[in-house]
Amino acid sequence: MFRTRYFSVPASVYVRHAMSVWLGRWWWAVALPMAIFALLGLHDARFVIVAFALLLVLYPGLMMMLYFSHALRPEAAMALLSHRVSISPAGIDIEYAAADDRPAPAPRHIPLSDVKSVEDTGKAVLVTLASGRYDIIILPAGCFEPGDMAKTIDFFCNVK
Repeated sequence: MFRTRYFSVPASVYVRHAMSVWLGRWWWAVALPMAIFALLGLHDARFVIVAFALLLVLYPGLMMMLYFSHALRPEAAMALLSHRVSISPAGIDIEYAAADDRPAPAPRHIPLSDVKSVEDTGKAVLVTLASGRYDIIILPAGCFEPGDMAKTIDFFCNVK
């Protein structure tokens, strides 16, 4: 069994990983209009201006809306709270710490069968769950005891 120290994940880190999942799935929806207008720009230069308008006006606004839609998800809000994660053959248990002005939320238990993938980024371990498209548990390297990060990754590799 592995237990992390209490930690919290900044919203920017959670949303950055959620956006990489989104862009990994929908990259073609961003690239296709740009490619079409670039090809049309070979025929008429005005289409190049439309492509730049997409790139500089439309896409930043869409990315901002995407950012807020992911940052305001309950999963992102729970990641902001101070919590610790216990990993065992029984599953993943998330225990939240109480703050001065509020009680701790109820603990969350996740069976190992709900773990979709585990990724080591070097700075963190990302555990993607099958329960939701952007349900990600981010375990920063600093929350582990020395040596436990590698043991945690080995544990998930041996379970699947």
